[in-house]
Amino acid sequence: MKLAALAVATSIGLGTAASAALVTIDFNGFTPGTEITGVDLGGVSITQNGSSVFAWQDANVSADTIILGNTSTSDGYRADFANVVSSVSVDVGDNNADADDLYLEAYDSLDNLIASDTAFIDSAFVGFETLSVAGTDIAYVIFGGYGVGGLMNVYADNLIFETVAADVPLPAGGALLFGALGAFGLARRKRTI
Repeated sequence: MKLAALAVATSIGLGTAASAALVTIDFNGFTPGTEITGVDLGGVSITQNGSSVFAWQDANVSADTIILGNTSTSDGYRADFANVVSSVSVDVGDNNADADDLYLEAYDSLDNLIASDTAFIDSAFVGFETLSVAGTDIAYVIFGGYGVGGLMNVYADNLIFETVAADVPLPAGGALLFGALGAFGLARRKRTI
């Protein structure tokens, strides 16, 4: 009987497999000035409350790296995920023009705030700060920073997110279960005869 229970538990365990993936969007594949508003970037699309989002190149930040930028609005970037994710990080920064309060906020599909991260950079700062959040069922994040005049005048790069591991049924699992049960039934029948 113990052997039968072990066979059932094993075949149920073989019936599913978890799969999670870490995805990095670095914007280097875009030509500077390319509008990427709402474009599927591989499981995520980025918008900015009606404003256009562009791939930028700023020699003060990095001469050979394409970054995300739009400094003409006070709204943060919004990254909507095709499927829920469990963690998100993004590099947010500036090119020493002013001090900025940086933020990353994660929300679920019902617009509930799940997690947030913040950082402050002073007016002499050149480069990026990495902000990170983790939580259950992140549907979208909003990130950016506030500087002079309340405008969101920061850049972003390296949006990294981890997809939620989902159980994927494997057809062989069910066949293994029924095969094991049938074999044990036959073995048991032979013992009783």
